[in-house]
Amino acid sequence: MPVDRYTCRLSLNDVTIVDDLPVHVHGHPGITDWGGTLGPTEVELDIGPSYKILLPDGREGLIVIKGKRKTWGGETGMRYEFTGGGFIT
Repeated sequence: MPVDRYTCRLSLNDVTIVDDLPVHVHGHPGITDWGGTLGPTEVELDIGPSYKILLPDGREGLIVIKGKRKTWGGETGMRYEFTGGGFIT
């Protein structure tokens, strides 16, 4: 599966949570199952709500956090696994 790396804006209910958040997207958004990881970040994210990611090229999509992972290599914060829903438009 291809992996694309971006910096995204993350929002919940049209309120920006993080402006510049690293994101790795796995799969083909809107064509097959897709998901990825967010972070590292110090911002605590919840499992369950539909967050929106906005990519630098203007595409956006909905994601749901599946779980939390620790960072490594001396980075601080947490990484979050997510599943994408539908298309990134």
